[in-house]
Amino acid sequence: MSRKDYFHRAYHLGVESKERGWERDPPYKKLIAEQYWLAGYDGVDFDKFHKFVNESRRATKSSLGYARIGLNNV
Repeated sequence: MSRKDYFHRAYHLGVESKERGWERDPPYKKLIAEQYWLAGYDGVDFDKFHKFVNESRRATKSSLGYARIGLNNV
């Protein structure tokens, strides 16, 4: 299972939770998947959200100098 598939599954679990009337309490805690679950619950578009998260992570990595120290693939 790829990283995107994993996040897509977490997203759809959030959508299903909303449809079933469950509380807004994600099963994931302190993980990136928690953000995807909440996005699904709140009805945010998956592709736009996934693009935003990837760009944010890329910007953070470059500001921390990951490429300079050889960790640009983390």
